[in-house]
Amino acid sequence: KDRKLRVIYKPNQKNLDQNDIIKVIELTNNLNRENILTIKSYASKNTNKGSSEARRASLSRALEIRSLLIENNFPAINIFVKALGAEKNNEGFTDIVIVEIN
Repeated sequence: KDRKLRVIYKPNQKNLDQNDIIKVIELTNNLNRENILTIKSYASKNTNKGSSEARRASLSRALEIRSLLIENNFPAINIFVKALGAEKNNEGFTDIVIVEIN
């Protein structure tokens, strides 16, 4: 079973839409509190803004998901955040957040 939640963003989208908020809440409800989560966040590089902008966008998206998990009583100590900016991933999307469940 694929133990990942994928949230796909539009390139300039900063915040989760309502459907994705529901997905994150459903994920939290189905998790064991001992699970370890790794949030890997990617963002596309805008042509006139550099890779630091992509990293900031990816961090902002990851932290929003982290906050939602914590609000729904998932322990913060079990959440790791990797804001990877414009780095390559194997998902086929440049703007994506992947929550890996371990």
